[in-house]
Amino acid sequence: PLADMANELRRSLAESRIFLEEFAQMNNEKDFKLVELEYNEKVQEYDQANNAILHGGNVEGDLITATDNDQIRVAVESMDQKHEKFQQAATEMMATMRESSVIMNKSNEAMENLDSLGGKAALLLTKAEEIAGGEMNSAKVVGASAVKTSIMTIMLVSIFAILFGVALGIIISRRITTPMNKAVSMIQEMARGHLDDRLQLKRADEIGTMADTMDSFADDLQHVVVKTLG
Repeated sequence: PLADMANELRRSLAESRIFLEEFAQMNNEKDFKLVELEYNEKVQEYDQANNAILHGGNVEGDLITATDNDQIRVAVESMDQKHEKFQQAATEMMATMRESSVIMNKSNEAMENLDSLGGKAALLLTKAEEIAGGEMNSAKVVGASAVKTSIMTIMLVSIFAILFGVALGIIISRRITTPMNKAVSMIQEMARGHLDDRLQLKRADEIGTMADTMDSFADDLQHVVVKTLG
């Protein structure tokens, strides 16, 4: 049963990464909440297995006796602390993804507004050309020119704002998805029983914190599995 609990730790972690990967692909709050709920369930399963190794208890109908191996206890307790940091980093990552999604949705909305603005601008330009081409006095000609200038200014500012928003969204998304893909690959290898891979990311944000925690977490998990399985 103790070996089963060690495998349960690894399985829960592997399934957690699936939901984190799915979360990174979502783009609306409804989907975010559903995936986050499933992720939290896996976190609870991990905590249950971790607690059973340290304190014993009943897990899915199986009576688990707490380990009396001091080395395993120290390693599991260390993993528990690092898992807390991992959860915190994952929570911050999900918050960042939500912010990125808001930026991208606003960019899409701005693009739709730009399409509408383009149609209106075309009508205004046509009217301005009609005014300028007719037998109007100089004041009306100047007014038509001012209308053209105003429209062009509005369009340029709108295009710049949209491009800036899209570029910002892409930059934020790539800063998250690239290390996430590395993390997913490492956890996939852990789920297959290969516990030697490490991320070794050097970043000072929540992604870096999560990566450092996962590397340290993998060290402890490898130690626990080796000790448990002899």
